[in-house]
Amino acid sequence: MADIREVHRRSVHGIQVAIEEASIAYRQAEIYNDVDGMAYAAQQMAGLRASARELDMMARETYAAQPRDVNRFGLNKDEVEVANTHPDSSMTRDQKQELYARNKQRYHHMRQTGEYRDDQGSVRR
Repeated sequence: MADIREVHRRSVHGIQVAIEEASIAYRQAEIYNDVDGMAYAAQQMAGLRASARELDMMARETYAAQPRDVNRFGLNKDEVEVANTHPDSSMTRDQKQELYARNKQRYHHMRQTGEYRDDQGSVRR
């Protein structure tokens, strides 16, 4: 069975490429003062962005429906391992895991509100 994360990653990449192509088409139409071309490219970008949001929701729903062993902070086995690698030796394992869970929740909130996007910092040419 295919890993949902890999399917999502490939799908998101395809949408990002398509958005970049539509953005190029928009800029080209802008150079030629082609309002119809600009409108068409803008509609393509809007549709692709909506598709990306829907894809994210589908991936989250699918992932959430999968049975997982989680601890009391909602962290799975891999996340617990990562949380426990926190370098502050004065923190207990529970404190490290709670901090990781809060940061994870904050990250998801920032993605949902658009405050953080996965494409930030990526190089576009």
